Amino acid sequence: MDIPLRILIYQEDGEWLAHLLEMDLVGSGDNADEAMAELKDAFEAQITFCLQNNVDPFRPAPQKYFRQWNKIQEDAMRDLAVPSPAPSDRRVEMFSFTASDRRKFQRRSGFAPA
Repeated sequence: MDIPLRILIYQEDGEWLAHLLEMDLVGSGDNADEAMAELKDAFEAQITFCLQNNVDPFRPAPQKYFRQWNKIQEDAMRDLAVPSPAPSDRRVEMFSFTASDRRKFQRRSGFAPA
């Protein structure tokens, strides 16, 4: 089963942040790509830790971040019809945590896949 995960990417105090909402994990960097790379490392470390310790990795971010994610999605849909002239310092992304990903992390954690 694939689990969809939402990422809110934004600037705060001159730093780019990539915030994985379902796990309340944040990566930061000088640009959005660096923030995403740091978030990916944090995600892998968190999943590995949770598997090793039989802990649920899903602890959602505060609701204000989900509301921001939804607003950006709505604005992007509206921009399909009437494009916005200004580039945004906020965007959203999604990825899926797949069964294949889970097996990979289980192997890394020393557990045999189910």
